[in-house]
Amino acid sequence: LVTLVGYGLALILVLAEVANWSSERGRVVEHTFVDTSLNKKMRVDMNITFPALHCDDLHLDAMDVAGDSQLNIVDTLVKMRLHLDGTLLSDEEIRVEANKNAKKDSEDQKFKKDGKLPPDYCGSCYGAESKEGDCCNTCDDVINAYKRKRWGSHDVVKSAEQCQREGRTSDSNEPKRMSKGEGCNLSGYMMFKKNA
Repeated sequence: LVTLVGYGLALILVLAEVANWSSERGRVVEHTFVDTSLNKKMRVDMNITFPALHCDDLHLDAMDVAGDSQLNIVDTLVKMRLHLDGTLLSDEEIRVEANKNAKKDSEDQKFKKDGKLPPDYCGSCYGAESKEGDCCNTCDDVINAYKRKRWGSHDVVKSAEQCQREGRTSDSNEPKRMSKGEGCNLSGYMMFKKNA
């Protein structure tokens, strides 16, 4: 009995599909339209959330089929900073962070201004001296001493007193590391040419 019901149900489904196919076959109408307008622009709206990418690290570049490129589009897009849970950072949180950064910048500037060296100053080369008594008074001196020894200068640049005094605490050849702890929402629009 169950087998007969199964066969009957399968037959009904097959017949329904055949009937649907035969009735739709005559109603298909295709249209083709060519847009002949030139230099018209098309607007592309977007709202994209990057949950683990800081807004400082997010840049948008676009290229259309004609090869026209738009680099770092900022005039029609808005970046909003997010917590890792996806909620927006409040104005107060942004203001507190801005104040911390301003305080740190003023301390760094004070350190650079007050960093006058005595005339008999002889900075350490951090073990990379060619001979006894060599001095490395600038960050470049430290880097060059390390290069002469064929040592990597990446780590010493971060900690050398000379490099800190000059505000060079990272190797200029090193790419910027991505910020952590925040996300970013990018919303707005871009304009593209419709055709090449």
